[in-house]
Amino acid sequence: MRVEAEQRAEVEDEAREQAESKAREEATLREKAEQRADSETQARVEAEARLNEALESMERTGTCECCGRKDIPENDLAKIDSGQRLCPDCIKMLRG
Repeated sequence: MRVEAEQRAEVEDEAREQAESKAREEATLREKAEQRADSETQARVEAEARLNEALESMERTGTCECCGRKDIPENDLAKIDSGQRLCPDCIKMLRG
């Protein structure tokens, strides 16, 4: 009986060691996956920031409906009572 108990204890120790080894491997793999996910998240955040910066730096332009000039920043176009959008130069001429 004692021999059987010792053999059982050895088998249990071996199984415990294998389980602990597998748990360490899984923990290492989980840590690597978390690091990869963190890196991907950081890369996405940086890419979004660059995109937003590029979009903010782009200025939308429009066309003056009086002189036909096409490179007028939309913020500079003024809408008059008739609904037309005019550039600052045409507004000055209109007002005299």
